[in-house]
Amino acid sequence: MLADGRFGMLKYWIDGVQRAGVKNYMVIAIDDGVAAALKDLGVPFWRKDPMATADKAASNHGISAMKFQLIREFLVLGYSVLLSDDPFKFIHRDSDVEGMSDGFDPQTAY
Repeated sequence: MLADGRFGMLKYWIDGVQRAGVKNYMVIAIDDGVAAALKDLGVPFWRKDPMATADKAASNHGISAMKFQLIREFLVLGYSVLLSDDPFKFIHRDSDVEGMSDGFDPQTAY
């Protein structure tokens, strides 16, 4: 998403959520630019810095692994969580449940 809130996958997702009439949603912003764009759009968000990986870089792996800790933070508060991702390339016919983890340590690999 650009700083003005235009274009990109996140904006497309927000448009879909709003068109569907969903009122109780929130986006976790992992950088100041996205947080500013969400604020300008009037989208509820929570600003959270990405987790550094074992090599101390806040890489896409750290960001991906971070989602499990973030989900846990909401679950222990009693909220229901829907993680919006595209699982369909991993789900196969006749499978009831499949799981995937980007976690890299005991705290993030659940």
